[in-house]
Amino acid sequence: MAKLLRNLAATLLFGVLLLVVVAYGFHSDVLRNSVYAQTMLHFLQLLALILWIGLLLAFNFIVQPGRPMGVFEGIADEMLADALIWSRYAALFAILTTLLPAFLAGNAGDVLLLRGEARVAGFGLWLMVIMAANLWLFIWPLQKRALGLIEAESDIRSNAAIVATIFSRINLMLVLPMLYCLVTADLGSRLQQLP
Repeated sequence: MAKLLRNLAATLLFGVLLLVVVAYGFHSDVLRNSVYAQTMLHFLQLLALILWIGLLLAFNFIVQPGRPMGVFEGIADEMLADALIWSRYAALFAILTTLLPAFLAGNAGDVLLLRGEARVAGFGLWLMVIMAANLWLFIWPLQKRALGLIEAESDIRSNAAIVATIFSRINLMLVLPMLYCLVTADLGSRLQQLP
C-alpha cells in the first residue's frame, strides 16, 4: 500500500477506480439517466473548484503573506510553478464543467447573457471567467518572472512578485461571490418546491 501511495498517478487512478465502484454500487440503476450525467458534471465541477480555490487560498494565506513568491529558491520555486499550472487548468476545467450542463439543458444563452432564472449562475460563471483570465493573463506571466522561469533582474523579479500578489488578491476578493452564485443558482426553484 505504501508503494501505491508514494506514486501520485497510481494513487489517483486507484481513487478513480474506487469512485467507479462506489458510483456503480449506489447508483447502478440510474447510470444512464441524464440527471445522473448532470450530477456527474456537477461532481467534476466541484473537484475542479476545490483544486482551483484550494490553491488560490494556499497562495494567499500560506505562501504570499508578507513575502513575494520569488524569494523561494530551488525546489520551492518548482513546486510553486507546478501549483500554478494545476491552478490554471483547474480554472479552465471549472469553467467547462459549469458551461457544459447549461448547454446540455439548453439554457446556455440565458446563463451567458444573465437572463431569467439563470442570471445567478451566469454571474457566477462570469466571475469565474474573470478570475481565470486574471490567472492566465496576469498572475501566471508575472509569477514566471518572479519565480525565475523567465530571466529577469532581481528588482524586476521582486516587483513582478508584488504585482502578482495584487492580482491574486483580486481573485481572492472575487472567490466568495463566485461561490455564492454557484451554490445559490437554483435557490429560486428550490424555494418554489417548499410546501
